[in-house]
Amino acid sequence: MSDPAERSKVLEELIKNRRSIRNFSTESPMPSQIEKIILAGLNAPFAAAAVGDRKDFRRFFIIKKDSAARKELERIAAAHLKTTVKKLTSLPFKLMGLTRKLSKLIERLNNAKLPEAPFIIIIIEYNGIPSVAPQALAHAAENMWLMASAEGLGFQLLSMFEGMKKNKDLCRLLEIRSGEYSILACAIGVPKELPGPVKRIDPETITKWL
Repeated sequence: MSDPAERSKVLEELIKNRRSIRNFSTESPMPSQIEKIILAGLNAPFAAAAVGDRKDFRRFFIIKKDSAARKELERIAAAHLKTTVKKLTSLPFKLMGLTRKLSKLIERLNNAKLPEAPFIIIIIEYNGIPSVAPQALAHAAENMWLMASAEGLGFQLLSMFEGMKKNKDLCRLLEIRSGEYSILACAIGVPKELPGPVKRIDPETITKWL
């Protein structure tokens, strides 16, 4: 596809139709599709000045459903969520009125669990100096999300992992040092159904040319 207008149109459609999928079918993506998604994440921008000559600044862990690693990840995630809820409902938070304000979040955390997706992919980014690893991970996730959409697959970000870079059990599972990397995770699978289109605000109403 050499025509810039055609390439632009394809990309525009991918961006417009990208959705967060929370319900996955029992069908599993092909390994070649997962490899494409990983490559898309690897090709995302990174902070060269922060990571220096390090070649493994970004790494990927593919965790299959029903594997021993998946069961351990579920245990780790459940324990992390329980600890988070305990903190949000502790006396200091109650005295500051934050527990009441965060009641909806606490309810979601109490009911949260890993999705029934064929694959959980954990992406880690080296915390260089200055550390812009979270921004780099966001770039990687967006690339992966778009590639998953191009492949007709569902993608869901798992935000619970963003605060787990110092979780000793998770770092032990991934065989990395606590705090050395920032962490992001996503679920990937075949969607049970695709959500309908979303109506966005007219760009002209929120754009100002200076």
